[in-house]
Amino acid sequence: MSRIRVIEAFTRNASRRLSTDDIARLSDTKPSVARSQTQRLSELGIIEAVDGEENTFELNSDDEIGQLLRQLEGVVLKRLLEGEE
Repeated sequence: MSRIRVIEAFTRNASRRLSTDDIARLSDTKPSVARSQTQRLSELGIIEAVDGEENTFELNSDDEIGQLLRQLEGVVLKRLLEGEE
């Protein structure tokens, strides 16, 4: 369940770089859980560490799942904006 919440944090913030503290806050998990989940997602290639920024990650634009999650953010935002009209 915590991995889903971490993935959701990346999906909702696909255009942002997220620190493990951001991920913990956005996913409502403990920092230790956020660290372990980001490590696993990084091993899977879905997210990648940001060069020069310690404990900061972003969706991997070279990974198929990372690309789909980035697209999903756009679809969700579009749908929400349509609901405002």
